[in-house]
Amino acid sequence: DKRIMTACYTNIGNIYYEQGNNEKALECYEKSLKISEEMGNKSTIGYNLCNIGIIYKVQGNNEKALEYQLKSLKIREEIGDKEGLGLSLSSIGTIYRAQGNNEKALEYHEKSLKIWVEIGKKIGMGNSYHNIGNIYVEQGNYEKALKYLLKSKKILEEINVITGLDETAKALMEVYEKLGNNKKALENHKLYVTIKDSLAKMDAE
Repeated sequence: DKRIMTACYTNIGNIYYEQGNNEKALECYEKSLKISEEMGNKSTIGYNLCNIGIIYKVQGNNEKALEYQLKSLKIREEIGDKEGLGLSLSSIGTIYRAQGNNEKALEYHEKSLKIWVEIGKKIGMGNSYHNIGNIYVEQGNYEKALKYLLKSKKILEEINVITGLDETAKALMEVYEKLGNNKKALENHKLYVTIKDSLAKMDAE
């Protein structure tokens, strides 16, 4: 059953990725991709291309990462996979930022945000607001950065997600320091420390 085989390879790849074994994860994703291509299953082809792109990004190979993410994006556009589109656009934005191309990074994160708003995916919206806010921090546009980071914080707190909220709190701390609001900077520093402690306890369980 090739459909089940692709799912199994992908799931095993995900576990290796969580364990930090990127070589093994890549091997599994490539096996899943090969079977998906044999079947002509565009949905799983797009998914695996995206996963392979993520591995290359983690390994620091941004060119390869971008190549696979753009392939994934094209397929997801063809089949109208909105959630997949949001993920691919966000991943491409992250790669461009790593390459120092903030203009392109901003373009793709804004496209990703538009998709998340359209389908009502709040976790995606929270992450996109965070990514856009961070680009404005790098550009020294602290007023705009504050606007997006506060939106990220609000959404992540609404849906009770702490993964990512720590980094948003840390970014807000930096922005408030730059704007001379030490009270708010301290408030977000405390939130950042609290969340990091919570995440550390969860990892230890």
